[in-house]
Amino acid sequence: MTLKTNNLMMAIGYHLTWNYFQDNVFGLPVSGQSPNGIIKVSNLKDNFITGGAFGPEAGILSTIVIILGFLFVYRFVKGEATNVGENISAVNIEVNEN
Repeated sequence: MTLKTNNLMMAIGYHLTWNYFQDNVFGLPVSGQSPNGIIKVSNLKDNFITGGAFGPEAGILSTIVIILGFLFVYRFVKGEATNVGENISAVNIEVNEN
């Protein structure tokens, strides 16, 4: 997201939104923390699909959602993909021999 838009704000907003809805709305644990959501989720089995008690980011489903999000950004968000060093301009130094 940052390379596509040349700005950190979209990546920060995506991360904050992900964590907020995961915990406060859907009631899923965030990085193993206790959830406080509107929707209460009962005891989850530990497995690689849902992430179990640790939370969705430990499961394959969140990986799929993140990949779909990145593909969406790549396809539909305006901006130019840039290389990391592309925005650094060379500094010309002129030396006088006196």
